[in-house]
Amino acid sequence: MTEWPPDPRFDVECRSIPGALLRSAQRFPDQDAIVDGPRRWNYRQLADEALDAVTALVALGVEPGDRVALWAPNSAAWIIAALGAQGAGATLVPLNTRLAAPEVLDILARARPRVLLIDPLVAGRDLLDELLAAAGGPPESVREIAVLAEFVATVSAGDSVSAGDSAAARERARARVAAVGPDDYSDLLFTSGTTGRPKGVLATHGQSLRAHGYLGLLLGLGPGERYLVVPPFFHSFGYKAGWMACLVHGATVLPVARYDAGEVLRTVARERVTVLPGPPTLFTDLLAAPERAGLDLTSLRATIPSASKVPAALIHRLRRDLGFTDIITCYGLTEATALVTTCVPADDPEDVVATVGRCLPGNEIRLVDPIGEDAPPGQPGELLVRGYVVSPGYWVSPGYWVSPDYGGDGGEPDDGGTLVPVTDGEGWLHTGDVATRDERGYVVITDRLKDMYVSGGFNVYPAEVETVLAAHPGVALSAVVGMPDERLGEVGMAFVVPAAGTDGAALAAEIPGWLRGRVAHYKIPAEVHPVRALPTNAMMKIRKDVLRNAGRPAGPAASRPAMRRPGAN
Repeated sequence: MTEWPPDPRFDVECRSIPGALLRSAQRFPDQDAIVDGPRRWNYRQLADEALDAVTALVALGVEPGDRVALWAPNSAAWIIAALGAQGAGATLVPLNTRLAAPEVLDILARARPRVLLIDPLVAGRDLLDELLAAAGGPPESVREIAVLAEFVATVSAGDSVSAGDSAAARERARARVAAVGPDDYSDLLFTSGTTGRPKGVLATHGQSLRAHGYLGLLLGLGPGERYLVVPPFFHSFGYKAGWMACLVHGATVLPVARYDAGEVLRTVARERVTVLPGPPTLFTDLLAAPERAGLDLTSLRATIPSASKVPAALIHRLRRDLGFTDIITCYGLTEATALVTTCVPADDPEDVVATVGRCLPGNEIRLVDPIGEDAPPGQPGELLVRGYVVSPGYWVSPGYWVSPDYGGDGGEPDDGGTLVPVTDGEGWLHTGDVATRDERGYVVITDRLKDMYVSGGFNVYPAEVETVLAAHPGVALSAVVGMPDERLGEVGMAFVVPAAGTDGAALAAEIPGWLRGRVAHYKIPAEVHPVRALPTNAMMKIRKDVLRNAGRPAGPAASRPAMRRPGAN
């Protein structure tokens, strides 16, 4: 069993995420920090632009403790704006670019950001027009809306400060960054709950830096390492395990705005990429892409296939066909800074294939049976985690009631919002995932207690889709479950009870199109089946286990929409 390397405590050394950038700018000023298409920033240039972004956001009225939202695909501009927001003392609120405008409006109403930075044109959509149309004008929950590219262009041109005041403004911005500490909130990530409404999960600068700085150490990040970030920045995998980890260690970030397997391979060859994490679907695509045969991919060294269950055959092909020598499998969830367990590259290859590693140092896990007793080695139990990775709590805004889970009082919060603990009374976060652990501490994730499934690397909560389906006049009742899919891992299957007088086959054919624009595309069920009734238990609760086992029911042909590729924004 491999020994853990010492914990460098980047939370203490860097204090904040912008502080990590300033530290690397001192240590590696001329090292490439970001390569985004034809543009390149070294660490000195990136630090200057991030400080200018702090100044620009302060000029927009951003105060410590405010929130700044970002709705845009991966880019250097995204990173600069995020660092500016965090350096000003604000909490970053990344928004999923796949969400429909009504979903984003709901999040904005809960987060109430002072500023929303938006990329209006994404994958053929005009996000700004959609948002304004859905809100009937500028959203009341946002005080300022700015186009991200224009904001960063102003920052890059030095227009955020008066002529001759650049050096003084940057010193003031440095002082603002220095005032941000490891216990301050770095971000508010919204992850949908089984109630069908989003939960805002808070994280601090310190826990993010300590966990993912350590992961970067395990990955071997440092000057000269070139990290192609395909996972979206609105997710911890692209943000914290991606560009943030690079900034801590002085590595180079190459953001991918829109996923295309051939272009990813060409970028690897052209830029000599060394680190390329992503969901299993990414690697399935890369292995199948015809471009692979004619390109030099020998620079590839390290990867994290981001799934709790990665097929053994895929990991073997990552080594054999793509040349990865350092492969890490890990497990996490948003409420635990997206990192609870991890392997290390020196682990036995079979442990990397079969497990998600051991508990991250500085934290502890338990596996408990249904009555709360510790499960013996090799026996399944719900995975509980306690330690520095666990979120300070859910952000709850006025009018958003939360049931009293894990010690929350479920009461109405004050005007400034409040926290509901994510843990029980003893500090344990109940993950809802079932796992086993061997005598050495290696963990295998076996199942989920909740109904959430993962499609193309994105979490889908059926309750969200069911809530939207309930608004369809032809749907009397619905239930959504996940089913296996060779490429995406899992996709949704919806069972709908037609309202009186509604033709079931026509309803099933209509629903995928009707859902477009109302929910993110990856949430649209791949199959829709009309049924006369849904199976229930004695308490009249829907038996989703019966639906999963039923598979494709007899009856009218199912409706299956075209599925988008993973990573597309």
